[in-house]
Amino acid sequence: MRCPHCGEPARAGQDRCFACGQRIRGGRYRQRRPIEGRIFLFAALALLLVLAGILVALLPGRRDRKTGLTPAEKRRLEQVQDSVRKANRALRETLQVKAPDSDVGRAAAQTDRLGQRFENVKRQVLGEAPTPEQQQLVREIEAALAGLRKLVTEYGGSLTQQRRRELKEEISDAERAANTLISKLTRARKNR
Repeated sequence: MRCPHCGEPARAGQDRCFACGQRIRGGRYRQRRPIEGRIFLFAALALLLVLAGILVALLPGRRDRKTGLTPAEKRRLEQVQDSVRKANRALRETLQVKAPDSDVGRAAAQTDRLGQRFENVKRQVLGEAPTPEQQQLVREIEAALAGLRKLVTEYGGSLTQQRRRELKEEISDAERAANTLISKLTRARKNR
């Protein structure tokens, strides 16, 4: 056994070196081995790999300071928001909307006036034995008025805006057709 400080021979169990006076640790001589660089190289490589993994995990995930989202998450969120906006817009356009009561009341009042006009013309024009032409016109007018009432009833319900516009036009056309038929009844040949 040797002194670790000066290399002087020492006996086993000796506490201090006789040459230098330094304490011999544990009473045994330890020979120092040179430190191998491979251990440090492997440790450094392992540390670099861990750091690279952390950086790779964080770099693509750079987060926006305001939103806290990565660029990819932000793009996806914008796409979802655009889809939601489009769906809401389509929903608003197709949502069923109830026509204002004033519009429905006007259409119903116009239909009632047409019905009253028809009854007045029928009383004045038709005698006890109406002609086949008059009978045919009466059936057509009654069917036109029934169809007009059905359209007004549908107009009073919940509709899409497009259907409401279509119904408004259909009601106007049906009123014109009924007025024309009533006028034809007034001019129809009478049975005397």
